[in-house]
Amino acid sequence: DLNGGTRYYDAVVEALNLLAEESGRRAVLALTDGADTLSQTANLKSSIARAQKLGLPVHTLGFGRAEEIAVGPLSRLATETRGQHYLASDGASLSKIYEEIAERLGSSYSLTYQTDRRVLDGTLRPIRIYYEKAAEAGETAVFIRGMVVREAGWSRLFLVLLVGLVVLSRLPGIKI
Repeated sequence: DLNGGTRYYDAVVEALNLLAEESGRRAVLALTDGADTLSQTANLKSSIARAQKLGLPVHTLGFGRAEEIAVGPLSRLATETRGQHYLASDGASLSKIYEEIAERLGSSYSLTYQTDRRVLDGTLRPIRIYYEKAAEAGETAVFIRGMVVREAGWSRLFLVLLVGLVVLSRLPGIKI
């Protein structure tokens, strides 16, 4: 604002909305030298909700003296949207932060795993990831709760019911 006020959250939500229809790696870097004083349509809570809905991280950057910057809300906005919070006191530290963010955005990857196994057998799915410049592959095993059923065997409920039926069949006068 030309009168010295800041519409920080309005700007964050506007940036999120502009990126909503874009494809590829997306993130918002929101810089401020103070605290939001004039936002008219957004606040901290609505900014976080919008970023979470879109799945976009918001990296927050406070520029200037730490005591003049609303560090708590900026940190919360970054943390709750999977972003990072930074403080820069001068141009040199600001430049280093921009370089760090650019490197992080350029080196983060999202992988999707789809198994060719059709039987939900309760086993872990081994995954090996190769990168051409790495000396060896990364390896892990994936188990997603709720996506794979337990291995075959006797469930506790079945065993309890079986024992109950056996006990009932042994009681005099009861026929099963």
